[in-house]
Amino acid sequence: MDSLRSEPELLHRLASELPKDIQFTVYYLSTPQTPAPSLHIEVHGQKPDKTLCSKHFLVIAINQSSNEDCQERKEILVYAVEVLIYLTTHNITFFISKADSTGYLDKLKLAKQKPSPIRTITTTFLQFLIDTHQKVDVKSTISLFARAQDQYLFPGSVENPGKHVLNDRGLIRWWCRVLNPILESSQADINSFWESVRGYIIIPGLDNRESLSYTPSRTKNLWTVGHPLLEISGIKGIASPRNLIPRFPDDPKARFLDELDEEIVKSGNSNGQWKNIKTLDDFWEMMAFRQECSAGRLVGFIWIVLSPNQEPIQIEPSYINSKVITSIDNSELASRNENHPELLEYHTLHDKSQSRSITCDEQVCSRSSSPIKMTHKTNSNTSSKPLKRPLSNKKRILTGKIIARKPRFKIYNIPNQSKNSFLKHRGDNQKKNCGAGQIIIDDADYHRIMELLLNLDFSRLERAISSSSRWIEEARCAGRNNLMTEFWGQTIVGTKIVQVSTDSSSSGTATLNPNLIRKKGVKTSVY
Repeated sequence: MDSLRSEPELLHRLASELPKDIQFTVYYLSTPQTPAPSLHIEVHGQKPDKTLCSKHFLVIAINQSSNEDCQERKEILVYAVEVLIYLTTHNITFFISKADSTGYLDKLKLAKQKPSPIRTITTTFLQFLIDTHQKVDVKSTISLFARAQDQYLFPGSVENPGKHVLNDRGLIRWWCRVLNPILESSQADINSFWESVRGYIIIPGLDNRESLSYTPSRTKNLWTVGHPLLEISGIKGIASPRNLIPRFPDDPKARFLDELDEEIVKSGNSNGQWKNIKTLDDFWEMMAFRQECSAGRLVGFIWIVLSPNQEPIQIEPSYINSKVITSIDNSELASRNENHPELLEYHTLHDKSQSRSITCDEQVCSRSSSPIKMTHKTNSNTSSKPLKRPLSNKKRILTGKIIARKPRFKIYNIPNQSKNSFLKHRGDNQKKNCGAGQIIIDDADYHRIMELLLNLDFSRLERAISSSSRWIEEARCAGRNNLMTEFWGQTIVGTKIVQVSTDSSSSGTATLNPNLIRKKGVKTSVY
């Protein structure tokens, strides 16, 4: 039976936003949600948040021949973006880890348009992830660190003349424009799932007015110069900056936090607090002097916080009793499990013990309320079946040869299923519950594929085509090992009609009237 797939929805969204009649190939792989360390250091006396993490990697390719004489067209990677999704009971964090292009998109010779296809793909992919992972009463947060570099994912691509490398200021503006449509669409839709949507930006070394100038001018009211760390941490009570700042991989904040924690160990401080940083304002002030933030280039910390609508349950006072309260608790727990199927296993043991206690209480109440009925039932049972002898407490002595039992895979009490069928069942459930890639692989294969990409060569067109073919084949092999039976890669054709500017001021050659040309220093005579 075919499971519900999320990739067709992503393909439809991308096709509707890309230029008309232009063909692209989409490669989308992800990892299942697995337990991960909490993003925040737990407050003393509290347990850390139970966190699940999944990695999502989207790659866009085009068909291109190695030279003009060759008729055979091969695929070449043009863009890739990696997003890490952290799921807790109170917040879903979308951390944009890396994004990079090879510069070979110009081989299509597309007309200049705004927004560019790469910017459109990034916005559409992020909006897709948010829509497929949103939960009731759970905030969603997009977090990223904008730092300009020549290349992130495609080695040697900086040598390609067609690659447009943005400087530090241009990159911060570009990311604000990528995220701004998410703010606008959520704010404009009356029936939106979100109650409030807000953008936050911090550029160390700049004041509020200068930082706000990097956001789109038409929606400056949706942006705030600051951070939402207090809002998205989910920590109750008083907490120090050490407990409020998340720790993402390859993030300058995390590296600074590690150095501050080393000072705690060296000083022997028992309270677990930093010595020189007492507030979040102190932390951001110190971040401005870090080498990554003060090396002559600007960097930006950007967040988008989406708060869902809250609809509390209203109950009339006359109907409040023990039965109603019990039903409300059960419905609330059921809705929580439905919204978080990944965390259902944490409540299973509690549910079983609670159901047993409720069953025993109901039996006691029924016996006390209707003794005649219970007596009649007991008499009928005794007349039809003989009484069994009580079992003795004597332990059975085991004798004979000891035969070792082979280990078995735990498949959640699914009878008569092998390991392969269980893995396929887990992958199908993953695609049903939330947005997932065409290939779902484990963390080891994902890390191997990413390391392979970082060791390829995209400096020239021939090398880029060869490197693209190798990476696509390695990803296909990883998918086959994880029970992928369909063709790897999905082709889409753009359907959006792009308006090409025909203004004479922007195209064509400007001409001057020869009668208006006058040489310097020469006076005209009047007749």
